[in-house]
Amino acid sequence: MNLTIRAYFILLLLSLFSCKSDTFTDKSVTSIEKIDLSTILETYHQDYLKLNPLNATFAGDSRYNDVFPNFNSKEYLKEYQTFYEKTLQTLAEIDKNQLSENDKMSYSILKWDCEIALQELEGRYELTPIDQMWSANLMVGQLASGASAQPFVTPEDYDNWLKRVDGYLAWCNSAIDNMRTGMKEGIVLPKALITKVIPQFADMGTGTVKDHLFFKPISNMPVDFSSEDKDRLTTAYTTMVKDKIIPTYAKMATFFEEEYLPAGRSTSGIEAYANGEQLYQNRIQKYTTTDMTADEIHELGLQEVARLRSEMEKVKKEIGFEGDLKAFFDYVRSKKELMPFTDPQQVIDNFNTIHKKMLPQLDKLFDLRPKTPFEVRRTEAFREASASAEYNQGSLDGT
Repeated sequence: MNLTIRAYFILLLLSLFSCKSDTFTDKSVTSIEKIDLSTILETYHQDYLKLNPLNATFAGDSRYNDVFPNFNSKEYLKEYQTFYEKTLQTLAEIDKNQLSENDKMSYSILKWDCEIALQELEGRYELTPIDQMWSANLMVGQLASGASAQPFVTPEDYDNWLKRVDGYLAWCNSAIDNMRTGMKEGIVLPKALITKVIPQFADMGTGTVKDHLFFKPISNMPVDFSSEDKDRLTTAYTTMVKDKIIPTYAKMATFFEEEYLPAGRSTSGIEAYANGEQLYQNRIQKYTTTDMTADEIHELGLQEVARLRSEMEKVKKEIGFEGDLKAFFDYVRSKKELMPFTDPQQVIDNFNTIHKKMLPQLDKLFDLRPKTPFEVRRTEAFREASASAEYNQGSLDGT
């Protein structure tokens, strides 16, 4: 399954409502002994983390740092479906009218999340498991750098990542199988998106081991590791990059370029699919949490475009530019005075300067602030050309 913002949102919400402790003991799944909302929330939270171990890692829960499920497999999808169906069945046993206002909100959010998740299964997104912006391979690339949520502090951390990579490579192979099934059934990505995926894989399917992104944890290995662990892990990571990662990424790039791109569709939207209208409405509900129709959202968008264009016309007039808006955009885009940076670090430094100016004002605006320090980072090179501007949440414990 594609990993989405919703997963992080519900994980954070349920953690705030249901976590009693920052300490987790084992990998067991909680069983419901007493049907009350707090128990349901805690059970959902623990089962969700087990089903979505990458999200657990991002939350700072290390129990599943060695696990990468095959999100594309029929077995996983069945487990995924059962998880949400059972949660809904359990919720149905609760008398919502007897809940406090806060608990009613938690109840409604959890119910909504389960319903949306089950609707997503109808989209058969496992047949298009890789895209240019949100799919698991991009998240793995971030983790592989050693500077993201996956910890690389102890030898066990390094061993966990080796195990997780093996699971990830199995996911890659199944992704090809599923995409080939999608090609037969006419469920494929648009060509315009496939062309953006190719360089993401091609970039990491070549090069030397020591310069590879997946080798970075070895380059930054803690100095207090024993010489035996250093040698063992260096050998293991060299083998992993040389014999597993580079060949797999090269194979993926070849598949996308030689097989998948020719089969890609010229249409852009999911309305091209047989049940496209239904899928689109599901996307609307998921990302807007409303029951607005596509036409209503489109009309709202047209109104906003008109409002913004009128503001842009005012700016154009204020600076005395002659010509239409399109010419004005080209002028702004190519004006050297507005493009002062010649090095990526200069861009990061500029954002940090803005952040320093903001800091004194934050306490005046917000009572609750994240524990994790804020930092600006350059997007990894392999996805830089196609990535969106984005914010990655810190772990719940602030580390």
